[in-house]
Amino acid sequence: EMDEESDIDILIEFEGRRSLLDLAHLKNELEDATNRRVDVLTYKSLHPRLKDRILAEQVPIL
Repeated sequence: EMDEESDIDILIEFEGRRSLLDLAHLKNELEDATNRRVDVLTYKSLHPRLKDRILAEQVPIL
């Protein structure tokens, strides 16, 4: 359940190669824009035990 204290979890897929700096920059930009803590994950970084649940709950935004 989301409330006023909840963070935002973003699951992304980059085109081409991106660095950890790119992910950190995106995270900072999203946190500044939303005034919330943001967790940025890539599809490749999903833990195998959590992957199915995360994919079932994802909501595409773009």
